[in-house]
Amino acid sequence: MKVLDGHARKIPALGLTMVLSMVLSNQLLADSNNAIQIDQKGDANNIVALQLGDEQYGEINQNGHENSAELYQDGLSNEAMISQQGDNNQSLSLQNGDDNRLELQQSGNGHLAETSQTGTNNSALVDQQGSDHELLSIQEGDNNSIDVMQQGSEHFASVEQSGESNSAMLSQSGSENLVYTVQVGDNNMTSLDQDGHANSASAHQDGFNNTLSMIQKGDSNIGLVSQHGSDNLANLNQQGNGNSAAICQFGENHVADVHQAGHNNSVSVVQGSF
Repeated sequence: MKVLDGHARKIPALGLTMVLSMVLSNQLLADSNNAIQIDQKGDANNIVALQLGDEQYGEINQNGHENSAELYQDGLSNEAMISQQGDNNQSLSLQNGDDNRLELQQSGNGHLAETSQTGTNNSALVDQQGSDHELLSIQEGDNNSIDVMQQGSEHFASVEQSGESNSAMLSQSGSENLVYTVQVGDNNMTSLDQDGHANSASAHQDGFNNTLSMIQKGDSNIGLVSQHGSDNLANLNQQGNGNSAAICQFGENHVADVHQAGHNNSVSVVQGSF
């Protein structure tokens, strides 16, 4: 399995040894009404599935060669649907809590997706198309949602949510784009759209009811937006190559709207105090 940065180690890779030890210790005997549907086509594909708790549902489809999928569910009424079409794709999915939902689609070759949901009624929709994308998704809390689309080649995205009712929407097309997103608190919303080559975006929200939108069209643009407080609004639009922008908001009810068109422009905005 590919190795992401240090964040990826938050998700435990239990493996067959842990599965067998849990069976032998009778942890599986009291659970009921779980269902798993598996379809494998091709050569050297691998699936590990562990369902604890009640009324779990899992669906895993593999069509190709040397794909690997691991699914671990614990709690009540979690649902995971995983599809791998192509070669050398890898997924590791963890659901711990109630009524969480995962839809993961990998089409192409060499993708890696690691997803973790802890809490209630969290939703993750992931679609990886092309080749060699990497995704790390961590949700802790209730009613959080993640929607990720990766098209092209060699994108990396990291999304972490902690709190309630946060929403993150990411779209990457082109090649070698990079996104880091962190949401801490409640009712925060982030939208990121990258189209081009080697763009970098970092979005951090800590508080309540913050809204962040970032668009990068072109190559080698850098965008950083950080919101700390409540009811802040930040919009960043970069069109061209080699632009850089940083927006930092501290406090409440700030508004920042930044547009860059052309090449090698630089902007820095700070609102409020530490």
